[in-house]
Amino acid sequence: AEMLKEELASYASSGVYYDFGNVTAKSFGGQTYYLMPLVLNDSVYQNMYIRVIDDIVIVVTLTTADKANFTNLEAMFS
Repeated sequence: AEMLKEELASYASSGVYYDFGNVTAKSFGGQTYYLMPLVLNDSVYQNMYIRVIDDIVIVVTLTTADKANFTNLEAMFS
């Protein structure tokens, strides 16, 4: 999660900036992921669900204009 956070923060010089929330663990789709909530350019909410399996990194990104929608979005994948 920290490596992804650093990568996304590097986009600020091109006008794409993120506000990062605290990384927590979350069960999603029957698996445990690290959940990194973000706000993109003060208007778009994203939850990034990160899981590492051996040398593979899986990142599922859910995006919405209203962060209240995350419950419904997560339900689609559970």
